[in-house]
Amino acid sequence: MSHRPKRSAALAAAAAVLAAGLTALAPAPRALAAPPAASPNPLHYLYLGWEGDTSKPLTFPGGAVSLDHKKAIGYGLTIGGTTYAPDETENTGLRDRISWNLAEGYLPSPVSTWNAGPVKVTVQHFAHRVLDDSATAVYTRVTVTNPAATTQQATLGVGAAPSTEIPLTAKPSGTGTDSADYALSIPAGKSVSTDFVARSAGTADAAQLTGAGGFNAHYSAMAAYWKGRLAQTAVPASLPEEGLATMYKAEQIISWMTTAKTPDGQGGTNHELRSSGGAPANAPFHGYDVVYSHDAPDIAAQYIREGDFDLAKKALTSRIYLDRSSVPDHHPYLDAPSKFLYPYALYLRYTGDQSIFTPALKAKIKATAHLVQDLRVSEPGSPYDGLIKESATFDNSPSHLAVDNMAALYGLTSYADLAASWSAADASWQSERTWALGQANSVGAALDRALTARMDPTGSGGYNACLDACPLLGNGNYQGNWLGTTFMMSSLPWDGRLAGVEAGGVWKDKLDASVRLAFSQRARTAPAIPAHSWGAWTNGANGYGTVYNGGAGSQLLASDDPELRTEAVADLRWLLDNQTAPMQWGESFSSGGGGTWNKNLADLEAWGLSTNRKALLEANVSVPRGGGVIIGRGVPTSWLTSGKPVSWTTVPVDGGRRIGFTLTRDGNKVSLSVTGDPGGPVALSLPAFVDDIVSTTAGTVDNASGTVTLPKDTSKVTVTVGDLEASRITGAQSTAGHYTFGRPTDQVRRYQTFTAGENTRLDGVRVSLRRIGGTGQSPVTVSLYRTSGLKPTGSPLTTTTIPASAVGTKDTVVKAALGYDGLVDGADYAVVLGQRTPGGPAYEWATSGQRGVQGFGKDTGSGWTPEPALGDAWLTAETSRPAQR
Repeated sequence: MSHRPKRSAALAAAAAVLAAGLTALAPAPRALAAPPAASPNPLHYLYLGWEGDTSKPLTFPGGAVSLDHKKAIGYGLTIGGTTYAPDETENTGLRDRISWNLAEGYLPSPVSTWNAGPVKVTVQHFAHRVLDDSATAVYTRVTVTNPAATTQQATLGVGAAPSTEIPLTAKPSGTGTDSADYALSIPAGKSVSTDFVARSAGTADAAQLTGAGGFNAHYSAMAAYWKGRLAQTAVPASLPEEGLATMYKAEQIISWMTTAKTPDGQGGTNHELRSSGGAPANAPFHGYDVVYSHDAPDIAAQYIREGDFDLAKKALTSRIYLDRSSVPDHHPYLDAPSKFLYPYALYLRYTGDQSIFTPALKAKIKATAHLVQDLRVSEPGSPYDGLIKESATFDNSPSHLAVDNMAALYGLTSYADLAASWSAADASWQSERTWALGQANSVGAALDRALTARMDPTGSGGYNACLDACPLLGNGNYQGNWLGTTFMMSSLPWDGRLAGVEAGGVWKDKLDASVRLAFSQRARTAPAIPAHSWGAWTNGANGYGTVYNGGAGSQLLASDDPELRTEAVADLRWLLDNQTAPMQWGESFSSGGGGTWNKNLADLEAWGLSTNRKALLEANVSVPRGGGVIIGRGVPTSWLTSGKPVSWTTVPVDGGRRIGFTLTRDGNKVSLSVTGDPGGPVALSLPAFVDDIVSTTAGTVDNASGTVTLPKDTSKVTVTVGDLEASRITGAQSTAGHYTFGRPTDQVRRYQTFTAGENTRLDGVRVSLRRIGGTGQSPVTVSLYRTSGLKPTGSPLTTTTIPASAVGTKDTVVKAALGYDGLVDGADYAVVLGQRTPGGPAYEWATSGQRGVQGFGKDTGSGWTPEPALGDAWLTAETSRPAQR
């Protein structure tokens, strides 16, 4: 999520370059009957090509295609002297004017449809490798549909000569230097299609391309190829939210397309895990078409998790990967050497294949591991002693960052595992294992000290991305994107836990508090960023979203909070609803508003797609070191209650094994069926199970974590829960502090905020109260409010009371039957407590005492006053009836 000279400058430059590119991409004028199509909108585009190609064509919303990234081939239609072309003007009506999607929802074949007066025009493209793998061809079909009762005569104008956009099914009625016209007669109620082919890579002439077959045959071959590739990897066979399954498959194919084959300078071939789809350096886009040091390891690792071992092996042994990913590059990215190590350990875990670990590769891995030690600060007495040195991993001014140290924990643990596996044949590797674990523990201790020191003076109750007073922590404004990026780029805490990282401390223990703090900052200071978005790289006026959204949420699978465990799926759902192009997202993007695509601020990113796929895969099934699987860790309860199964196939696990599984629900019973050999215990760990398991037909129960662990060779289980459709949103459950409400002035009322989840109905709240100031209190009033800036706003949505007699003089947990239909997922609400008749005898609400991470405050009688330093109030919100999508 970095790899650019300066992030804020890069984004501004990208916007300028994209705007300037409009002229360069416009088709050249021509004096024919049908003028050229309108200039394509470069804020919304898709790469179109074949894996291995170093440069790939671009397509745009209205159907224009650019084979060389310099000029676009557009399509227009003239009827009765009026010429029609797609209007790609950037405004709120873009998606309404032009339908733009992928064929079958996920195949790399964009389809654009727009109205041309009395008819409808559809333009479809796809790429296919042809002529014995010697060339890549782009096939195009322009279909004109006539819904009228009479035949329509039209002229199709194409912004390229027939020598470039080669006709397959028609002859031009007129040609120009770089254009052609095709006369059409469209019968009433019928459609007429005109097919073309163009070379985009390799060598082929017009005769060879026209002789190689037509649109239909190559579409079938293209579709069969990609579907065949998908069938060999972990894929969702059934998800209650079908859009997420489609999104996963589309992202997988797009990621394969971004790989490139290049000579390695030593007589071999690089399989480059590039971060973009193929834009050359002079393209009118802010392109990231290169292998970056801290991108490629995560892309390679995801291929391993999905079971594409062949591509992962080719990438991990490519010269370019060894040269670029094992050292910090010019920014520098000091997470890179640590991240270089972990895909090798993951590959060995999953495949058992020692053959790739030649003496030269082992030496490279060892040198890189020791480079991590060289990158540490050695200044006894300094607060930074033992940390990784200052870096620009986030394209920031050099600072001490948590991400570099968390990456080191993962990388060094991975190196220890590799050394242990090699020590069977060479005992000298055992000392390397001992050294690596010692380094990991030392880094962990330094990180723990730094995070603790940083939290204490800020009084935040949670940590953020910086370990010093760097600008990222600023003035208390929202920095959640940087925190989410810390998780995404370090693969901690969840993937580190799966890999056996043992060093603990603040980074793990304060995860939930830190995330809640970030979300509360978002609500207070960045209301333009919606719930379930971590925001863009820079959260100014354009701060809205990033392709890395799912990758940030994936690490919350380590959370103890069942609501946070489902954040990964919620983050992916948000991306699905906020695309910048069909199944694509910019590295950063701003909101396009209703009825349009969101606006790219930088190039599309293969790295982000890899972390999104990891998020969906691991939310459903995660593979811990040592065998076995964890199923359902981030599965939302609404999936279980939807009536649709959750099913995956061909999921790789340790030791070269593959499994599949299916989750179904019948009433309050949830059943799991597993096929294949997981190589160890199966842990069914659903958020819906937390503190609610009644019984199980097999395995052992951990009710607190919501886990049923099945012994080896047990493939089926049915678990009964108390109330599958109910859930609890739990805030602070501490009585370290007590704060008064129910007075006539100053402490008139108290409020505590909470964030709604998937369930739409609030059934009630539980609070911990006590009476003070003698007897004679009147009933407690309990109200629900919407919030603005994490303070109550407007009138109460609903109100109830708690009898004074229900509250004791010592802390008493009482329930208020506060019912409300219409909670919105991700929205913040406030529970407000008061006294029906304020007076001397009053009440106190128990709180955590300090460093609140959501919103606690009071009504002084003249307005709401936030008091986050007093902690969060003791509150549990009980909800039910999950929303169905």
